[in-house]
Amino acid sequence: MLVKACDFDAGTAAYSDANSTDIPFVRFVAENISALEFKYLDEVLHTIYQISSVIASSGLNLYQQIETDATHEASAGDNAQDAQWQQATRASVCISILFVLREFLKSHYGVSESRCTSYNPGEAAGARDKAAAWHAQDDGGRIDWGPCPYALQRMESTADCIAQRQRFRRMMAESLAASEESPVLAANAAADRFAPDAPGDELLNAEDLEMLSVDDLEEAG
Repeated sequence: MLVKACDFDAGTAAYSDANSTDIPFVRFVAENISALEFKYLDEVLHTIYQISSVIASSGLNLYQQIETDATHEASAGDNAQDAQWQQATRASVCISILFVLREFLKSHYGVSESRCTSYNPGEAAGARDKAAAWHAQDDGGRIDWGPCPYALQRMESTADCIAQRQRFRRMMAESLAASEESPVLAANAAADRFAPDAPGDELLNAEDLEMLSVDDLEEAG
């Protein structure tokens, strides 16, 4: 399941052994979600809502960990031998995959960022009756992994790992800066572009997350 596969506990800096490094599985789930034929707008918005929840909890916890690590990146040659450092890097690929999937769904179903951030599953009666409209793009309906190259290829070197961590930090900083729900987080993320070591605050508690699976979405469709 998508939430479990991207689960990261910043308090213990530990991952589930079964899912911590399974980048192909997360990509597989993302590609299957992207291929679903959503009938109603609420299905699209609810999926984006779940993805955003994972990013705002597991992703933000991971971001804080990687921001802390960034102060010691000068000795990355040593860090690269550390299992926790390596797993955090691989986990950042999983969260990056969610970012790409989220943008794919927004683009292909014509959903604005403000519509996504204002969506409340408990108050979405209008969206439940509105048909989802697919917007064809030049990508042929397939996810372009260009923004997340390590979804498809292995990180073979320390330089690859550092490049991925920097890419993830940019994704998170831009996401936080664009947040309409937390001015504090937006300010911290904007400052991060000039002071990369400034972490953000937590958006959502992990206990608020719901599990999302391909089977659940297929039933909804």
